[in-house]
Amino acid sequence: MDKNKEELLIHFEHSTDIVKKLVDTSEEYWRTLIAKDKWTVAEVIGHLTP
Repeated sequence: MDKNKEELLIHFEHSTDIVKKLVDTSEEYWRTLIAKDKWTVAEVIGHLTP
């Protein structure tokens, strides 16, 4: 398998694992800015490639 393709697939696999851990987060956390003048957690996750 092409090295870049393999790295990309591993990256998406890890990203999916991280997102799955957010299923039990509170609405307050979900709507929290990740930094001043930045997106919320929900907005960041919403922009990930399905």
